[in-house]
Amino acid sequence: MTARFDGATTGARTAGVVLAGGAKGQGSGDTKMSDDNKVEAQASVVAAPEVKIRKRDKAGRLTEAWLRSEYPHVVEGSLSYDSAADKQRVKILCVDCGEEREVYSSDLFQISRCEECTKIARKARKAEKKAEAKAALAAAEAAKAKAVAAPVEVA
Repeated sequence: MTARFDGATTGARTAGVVLAGGAKGQGSGDTKMSDDNKVEAQASVVAAPEVKIRKRDKAGRLTEAWLRSEYPHVVEGSLSYDSAADKQRVKILCVDCGEEREVYSSDLFQISRCEECTKIARKARKAEKKAEAKAALAAAEAAKAKAVAAPVEVA
């Protein structure tokens, strides 16, 4: 399948489908296509490309549209510039409780919760890791006890 630019009629991108015989067609008006090829061509038409969101503005700062597309927990309209730290600040909504928290945009990849929920999540992860280690130790001790209890046959 190839894409072509039809600038003479609409000025928009359209998808041209290369048929088995080498002819190009749009699927419905082409008389060289069989019914099977028409259905296949209609199903395989490429949608227009999505609008690309600009990542940085002219000053080199991240744009709010890009931040919201990458991090959905960013509050709309909260992007500001902190000249003392020379960084952008943004407000986020905690994914657990919905409370607002202000963070630097450079930390968005690692922050998604408020400080209280972060402490709770860390404590839960630590308890889960401890329980897994305890279960693994118990399994290893059970395997060791089973190996000791089994009689060894000498051939």
